[in-house]
Amino acid sequence: MRYLIQIVRVLIPLLVGWVLCQAMGLWPAIGIALASAICLPIIGALLLRTVTTDAITWRNQVAGWLLPWGYKIGRGKLPAITIISGVVWALLFTLGTIAGRPMVVVEASPVSTSSPSSLLNFLLVLSWAVDGAVLFYFAGMLSRDTDFSRRPGSTMAKLAAIVGLLIVVSFIFWLTGKPSRALWISGLPPLACGLLFGAWCILLVTVGKNARWN
Repeated sequence: MRYLIQIVRVLIPLLVGWVLCQAMGLWPAIGIALASAICLPIIGALLLRTVTTDAITWRNQVAGWLLPWGYKIGRGKLPAITIISGVVWALLFTLGTIAGRPMVVVEASPVSTSSPSSLLNFLLVLSWAVDGAVLFYFAGMLSRDTDFSRRPGSTMAKLAAIVGLLIVVSFIFWLTGKPSRALWISGLPPLACGLLFGAWCILLVTVGKNARWN
């Protein structure tokens, strides 16, 4: 149930950004999205400041939806949680507006252009959301262990850098009118990792359930 709520929290700003872009166009939608990303976490922080210690009221419930991210990275401090939640809100709203934007594709020749399918837009935004979630997870783990000289911390930092690079390169391809290449760069690595993890789980459930792994 907890993971379902997290999925809903991600889908809501994506859907809102998409609807805004369809109704108003890209830049007005981004402006409203950024304003919402600033206001929502501030409202959540103000609600939490009005709650007494150990009291569970509607303010806690609403603030939980307005401040859903940043607790590990912010180490439980309200100002840091507010900033991180605002950044994540802004990214998700922006991804939703990008998904709703009619793009022009330039693949083989600058002369021949065509409109990409909405499915391509959706898959590209979904791949960015997955990569961003992975990067956010790595950042949370690194906030616990900042000693990069140790092997776990060094490996985590390298993985975070790779994921961040994939997002940046994919976004550059999208800006240059090549969304299919952007999708390959941002979507193929998480898809391959997911397939390998799924195959490993199936192997454990079927072949390995009666095996001794020690």
